[in-house]
Amino acid sequence: MRNFTLVSVLILFLMLALAGCSSFGQADLTKAKTGYITDIDDQRILVNDTYFTASSNVKVVSDTGKRMNFSDLDIGVQVEPWFDGAIRESFPAQADVKKIVVIVDKDDKQVQDAVKAIVEYSEANYGKPVVFQASKRTEELFEATIAGLTLENPNPVTIRYDFATQQIEVE
Repeated sequence: MRNFTLVSVLILFLMLALAGCSSFGQADLTKAKTGYITDIDDQRILVNDTYFTASSNVKVVSDTGKRMNFSDLDIGVQVEPWFDGAIRESFPAQADVKKIVVIVDKDDKQVQDAVKAIVEYSEANYGKPVVFQASKRTEELFEATIAGLTLENPNPVTIRYDFATQQIEVE
């Protein structure tokens, strides 16, 4: 009986140890800074200063738990990317995204329109990619500071979008 108890304890301990070594799941993922998508193609999104490359099995969900698809994403959508592995150093940086949480807000459409307008203005006047270094929203406007990306425009630029007039203002 004593040998049976000892074997049972050892098996239980081994099972717990192996369960803790599992490399599948969110526990191994790193949460990146929440931000707005400013560029998107079939397999990647640009959020803040990082391109996140998605595999075909990337998990996309809303912050309310609703399952979504990568094809539901668009410029201006606020997301929280989760990635694994190292961030590859470049500008913008690069990482492999495993999970994308879409932040749902009552003002989604208004903010998404503002981000799209700022991205369109920035691409036309400063080039691609449009890298948001900072952003903030007030009742009246959405403001984004974009990174300077060219020799002609090496310094960050702050761009405001007025919700009432739908006009762009550059600081």
